[in-house]
Amino acid sequence: AQLLGGSRIAEQLQGHRQQLDHDLVSLRLADSSDVLVSTWNELVDNAHNASEAMQRREADVELARVLEMSTGGALAVAMNALPDGIIYIADECRIEYMNSAAGHLFGWDIQEAKQANLQDARAQGVGADMLEILRDALNDTGSFEARTVTVDTSDDSGSAASTYRLWVIPLQRTHRQGECVAVIRDVSQQI
Repeated sequence: AQLLGGSRIAEQLQGHRQQLDHDLVSLRLADSSDVLVSTWNELVDNAHNASEAMQRREADVELARVLEMSTGGALAVAMNALPDGIIYIADECRIEYMNSAAGHLFGWDIQEAKQANLQDARAQGVGADMLEILRDALNDTGSFEARTVTVDTSDDSGSAASTYRLWVIPLQRTHRQGECVAVIRDVSQQI
C-alpha cells in the first residue's frame, strides 16, 4: 500500500512539474524590441532552464540510487541470478554496471571493470567480439545506435558451440551522450 501511495504521489508531482513547465513557457511575451519584454522573456527562459536542470539532477540521483542498490542487497542478488548478461554504459562510454553473467562472458572482474571506458576495455573470446559490436554501435556523435546482433562461438573443430544475441539499447536522455544498456542472451537452444 505504501508503494502504491508513493506512486500516486510521484505521478501527481510529475503532473505538477509538467504543468509548471507549460506555465513557464506560456508566460513568455510576444517578441518585441522592448527592453522590458526581452528582460521578462530572459527571466522566464532562465526559470525554465533551471527547472530542466533540476529534473536532470533528480534523474541522475535516482539512477545513482538504483545502481547503488544493485551492488548490494536483494536487487544485486536478483540481477546476478539472471542468466542474461546486463551492462549499463553511462555517459562518456563509462562502464557503470554489469551483472555477474556479463562479467563472466567478458572475462571481467565486476569491480575492476566498473568505471572503465568502453574504448579502453579488453576482453577474451566471445567477449572480445561483443565488445567490438558495442564499440561499432557508437556513432560519430558519441551516442549509441540500437543494434541486435547474433554472435556464434566455435569449438576446436570449427562448429558452432554457442550462439549469443546482443541487444544494444541506447538511452534517449537529451543531456547525456554515450549511454546504453547491453543485454546478452545465450540463444544456442533456440536456434
